[in-house]
Amino acid sequence: MNQFLSQPGPRRLAGYILTLEGWILGEIEFTDRITAIHGRAVVGPDHGLPLILPGFIDLPVHGGGGAD
Repeated sequence: MNQFLSQPGPRRLAGYILTLEGWILGEIEFTDRITAIHGRAVVGPDHGLPLILPGFIDLPVHGGGGAD
């Protein structure tokens, strides 16, 4: 298991958080699930801070249409 995820207690990440309502500049708190999102609504992300996409899973696909 990832060492970061195996630490006890809540963890926090700060940056631009994408929610169903739009972007928030703030902090996300989580254990094995998201427990809180704190911050303020913004129009969109700016440069310099991380983009946090809760629930996003990158699934690579190989072999589509017979190609790899």
